[in-house]
Amino acid sequence: MPEQQNKRKYERYGPSGMAIWVRPKNAPEEESFQVDIDNISAGGAHCLMPRPLGVGDLLEVDFELPQYTEIIRSEAVVRRQDGETDGFFLTGLEFTNVHNLEAEVLFQFLEDLLK
Repeated sequence: MPEQQNKRKYERYGPSGMAIWVRPKNAPEEESFQVDIDNISAGGAHCLMPRPLGVGDLLEVDFELPQYTEIIRSEAVVRRQDGETDGFFLTGLEFTNVHNLEAEVLFQFLEDLLK
């Protein structure tokens, strides 16, 4: 059997207790809901969603980093949904745009803090 290649561009980290807030793209902030993170990288996150989303759905994603005073605002697309576990939907997100933080800064933070 051929060896599987790791096609990931960024290493993934499993933060403890980290959460993000998501809402459909262009929806008001009042529609945001909190999502627990299974793992995260500078390119995306694998989340435990309280409701199902469709592959291709566009989201606005907000999260905090300890060394920044402002909320990190980003956009993501749902790339996969891996089924349901204990009432949560395992959902893969790809960050398509991070508005106020460069991906490499996020990557460095994750590497320093979560490894």
